[in-house]
This record gives sequence, C-alpha cells and structure tokens, in this order.
Amino acid sequence: MYKRILVALDGSPASESVLPFVRTLSTRLKTPIELLHVVDPDAVPRKAKRSAPQPVPQATSPKGRPEDSYLGGGDLGALAQQASERYLAEVANAFAGGPVGVTITVGSGDPAEVIVNEAAQEAGTLLAMTTTGRSGVGRMLIGSVAGKVLQMTTTPLLLIRASENGREKREALIDQVIVPLDGSELSERALDTGTAIAKVLGVPVVLVRVVAPFENLYFSNPESIGGLDQLIAEAEDEAAAYVEAKVAQVRKAGVDNATGLVLHGFPASALLEATQQRPNGLVVMTTHGRSGIGRWFLGSVSDRVARGSGQPVLVIHP
Repeated sequence: MYKRILVALDGSPASESVLPFVRTLSTRLKTPIELLHVVDPDAVPRKAKRSAPQPVPQATSPKGRPEDSYLGGGDLGALAQQASERYLAEVANAFAGGPVGVTITVGSGDPAEVIVNEAAQEAGTLLAMTTTGRSGVGRMLIGSVAGKVLQMTTTPLLLIRASENGREKREALIDQVIVPLDGSELSERALDTGTAIAKVLGVPVVLVRVVAPFENLYFSNPESIGGLDQLIAEAEDEAAAYVEAKVAQVRKAGVDNATGLVLHGFPASALLEATQQRPNGLVVMTTHGRSGIGRWFLGSVSDRVARGSGQPVLVIHP
C-alpha cells in the first residue's frame, strides 16, 4: 500500500508522539520507516570553516547528500548536523528488532520545504508528523511547520496532535477507521485508502456525513425560510441514502463491519465531536470536496479537524 513511512521529527518529545502510530501502521502494513530531521540554517550561527559530516552511530547511515546539502556553518553547523544524526540514531534504535527496516535522513533548509520535497522523492510515501512541537537551536518549530506542509504537500499526510507523554515505545491502538464524506467524488477519494487500512488492521469503518445548517441560504434568499422543513427533510433523506450506498460499497470491498453516521451541525465541530466519542479511531479524509445545498466544503474543515482532533488524521490530497 505504501512503500515507506517518512516521519518528520524536530527533536522534541512532543514531535515523537507520532511514533506509536507509525509503529502500528508500519508493522501491519509491512512498510519501512525513514526518520527525518531538518536543521534550519537560519537557526544556527555560521563560521567560515567547513566541517565534514560525521558517521551515524548504531543505526543505518543517512542518505547520501552532496556537501552543499549540509550546513555550511563550520564548527556549529557541523555540530548541529552531528547532533541531529545522533538523535535520529537513538530514535531508530528504539525500533530495533521490529519487522521493518528503519533509516535516517538529516536535511538542511526551510523545514516545511525540505519535508515536502523529501516526501515527493519517492512515490508511495506516507508522511507522518505531529501538529505541535518545540523549537530550539537546530530544531524546527514543528507546530507551524505542520500547517505549511498540509498546504504544500500532495503526499498522504498522517497528522497526530502531540500528547503530554512524549515518546512512547508501545504501539498505538486503532480500533476503527472514520471516513468523513461530503457527497462529492473528491471526498470519496479517501474511501479506498480508509477501506484498505481497515482491512489490514481488521477494524470496522464508520462513514460520516454531516448535514450542515442552512443559515447562508436564509440570508441569501429570505423567501426560502418558508420551505425550511422541506429543505431539511430533503437534505437528511439525501444524506441517509448516500451513506447507505457507500456503506454497501465498503462492505462489498471486504469490510463487513461498516456502518454509516449522519450528523447535523457545522461540519468541523460535528466531526471533532464524533472523533472525541471514538478515542481510538483513525480519521481518513481528503483536503478537497464540493459545496452545495446540504453539503459542506470538505477542504475548509480538514485543517481544523487535523489540528483539533485528538485522534490521528490521515489527510489525502486528491
């Protein structure tokens, strides 16, 4: 399904909250892991003398990079490079004995750009990172970087809100896959991915459709208020029929335990509430949808759900 899972870390315990979920998915999907740390040259003072990168201890060596890809900051730049390599080696060693291989890569440059470019280097990549982190010398402020990556990348992106516990060595529990849909073909691009992951994990799929309020319609056409009850009834009937049809599609694809859920309210708020009620769910959704009467524009809520949900959110860019 995926050829590698690229994990962006900034050296903070908060950024390492993604690791248990990476371990779960990589083990079940049999997907190798690549750990990535980006050193921002602007955060490291420069000196004239250039130092060579040092070998990585107790881990697979990083990918080959031309000399210019390393910090040109002489002593402090080389120290930042070496510190990043030691840090990633330590994290990689925590995966020792697992069923998949782990490699490490240290990049240099604007963190968001380096992450996006590195993810694009190999087709079949799943990018994983947290939505919050902590900055420092040689580190990236991963909270702000995650938002930029979400906007820039076309690679599937797994986002996890950081936990207080930081790094954990155990696997994360995922007991269901939640797929929000807005009725558009674009939103349905998440169906295949969600179904495939659910089959591998052996968990059920929950398809969610939100019937949004009609306030905008009232203001644009006050005369429509008289037909409010009919509009609501039509929207609810359409949503229920749509979800029922998609549930049948998922069951036909091999996930017998698939169910549908029709919610009412503002999409982002309704979805966040639904994920809170399913604490071990994996949300799989696209960044784009299509709006209309009784529908919601999926792209406008994916960022809020990814940042606000306490559950992992896998964002697909159709």
